[in-house]
Amino acid sequence: MAISGVAVADENFKITIDHDRRFLKIVLHGLWTRETVDQYRDTVRKTVNATPLNGYSLQDVGVLIDTRMLAVQSRDVAEYYSQIPIYSAAHPRKIATLVVSRLVGMQVRRIGTGTQEIFEDEDEAIGWLFADMKRGIGL
Repeated sequence: MAISGVAVADENFKITIDHDRRFLKIVLHGLWTRETVDQYRDTVRKTVNATPLNGYSLQDVGVLIDTRMLAVQSRDVAEYYSQIPIYSAAHPRKIATLVVSRLVGMQVRRIGTGTQEIFEDEDEAIGWLFADMKRGIGL
């Protein structure tokens, strides 16, 4: 059994890896700057590249991005963030984003972060991430 837990914790984000379930959870919070976005992108890339995923590739991993504690960002930061959607470039199996409201979900879609589905409920998001595994279709 592989060790799972917090891979990186920062004042603006926390990345947790569950090796056994092939699950990456990223919690975002606070008010960001362009520098925060750069640091986040760099940290996610380094973490994913440096962390063994229990013999699986990132394409086998479900990603949950929790934005419920993320402040409303400036237009400049939101546009800068959307210029390079880090998650879709990594090609994870599925990407779900948790938002605080339907309106925020619409904004996430407009920005184009690479997310595949948006949820307001964490249990629903996790259920969606693992639905194909329960049916035996995926992994």
